[in-house]
Formats: sequence, structure tokens, C-alpha cells
Amino acid sequence: IRQRTSNIVGYGRPDYAQTPAVDPDDYIQGIDVSEYQGSIDWATVKAAGISFASMRSTKKNGAVDAQFEKNVLGCMQNGIDYSCYKYAYALNHDQARQEADGVVNLLQSIKMPIWYDVEDSSLISLGKDGLEGVILAFIGECKDAGYDAGIYSNKNWYANYISDYLKEKYNFWIARYKK
Repeated sequence: IRQRTSNIVGYGRPDYAQTPAVDPDDYIQGIDVSEYQGSIDWATVKAAGISFASMRSTKKNGAVDAQFEKNVLGCMQNGIDYSCYKYAYALNHDQARQEADGVVNLLQSIKMPIWYDVEDSSLISLGKDGLEGVILAFIGECKDAGYDAGIYSNKNWYANYISDYLKEKYNFWIARYKK
């Protein structure tokens, strides 16, 4: 896998209560994928108007997603901006740093943004402060290794479980699904 210089552009943290109606034609369409989608025809994805993709990096057990490398190459070959994500299972700082180390070791010299996907119900027991600490441990480890990192969540998690400090300091990818 070769290094690419351009990646996702336009991260944001919308205030959903204040967000005006947006014409669906103004959205930049993106997807997140993992081995669950199987082998993806990236030329078809590009033709469908998808501008960016984020690939699952590693599984809960630390093993690399079976389609990770193929998905990164498919994005590169088709001019689709890309990043990766790690679905969070860490319940303490050490586990979060281990999750980050697994992603950093996978990427080695490949530069791409890393998203920490905090949506697992097991994380609710941490509360906002505990979750904040886990997220900061993960992001800190990624940044120390030279990677940009942000937080991936859905609208509910953003509104109810993410601290105001994180909302002010970090980039978010908030999943909102077309109906």
C-alpha cells in the first residue's frame, strides 16, 4: 500500500438543534465498510457518487479486518478519499491505548485519519467522564504516533454520552443514515 497525501476534507460538529434544513444534493456521500460487506467493487461505489470511505481497521480481538488492505487499495485506485476506524471496546485507559497501538501498527507508514467509533453499549457504564478518559487515551496514542484522530458516533451518542470538552476539542464523524 502506498502513501496518499489527500484524505477526507470537511470534518464537523453540527449543533443538531440549530442545523438548518439542507438540500440532500449538498451532502457529500460517504460510507464505512468492513469485511461484512465482502469484496467491494470500488469503481461502482465511485460511480454511485460516494466521495469518501472509512474502513474498519481491526476487530475486537485485534485481528486485522479481512478486507482492510483490499478496501484501502480500492479507494486509492478509484480516487476515493479514505480513513479507517476502530470500533471501541476499551473500558479503561490501558485497553484504549492497546486498541490504538493495534491500529497504528497496522498502518505503519500509511497516513490516514483514524476514527474511534464509540457506540458499543458496554461503554455506557463508563459515564461521560470515564468515556472521555478512554477516548483521550486512544486519541493521544494515535497523535503521539503522528496520526490525526477523531471520534465517530451516531447522533444519540453524540448528544447523550460525549462530554462537552470532547465536542469542543475534537473532530467528529456523526453517522446519520439516509431514510
